[in-house]
Amino acid sequence: GIYKSLQILLPDPQAADAWVRQPNTAELFGGRSALDRMLAGNVSDLNLVRRYLDSVRSGGWA
Repeated sequence: GIYKSLQILLPDPQAADAWVRQPNTAELFGGRSALDRMLAGNVSDLNLVRRYLDSVRSGGWA
């Protein structure tokens, strides 16, 4: 789901790769990158990143 959302939001593979690695100002990430969040050690973090991307696709994070 994360891959699919990134492909829709950022069809350029380099842009998608960069987004995953860049610091993110969304509250969910606390200034860290999405990759940092996904590698934090909890499977639930993967779900949160997926939900975040899905919400961005549909109009906004709630």
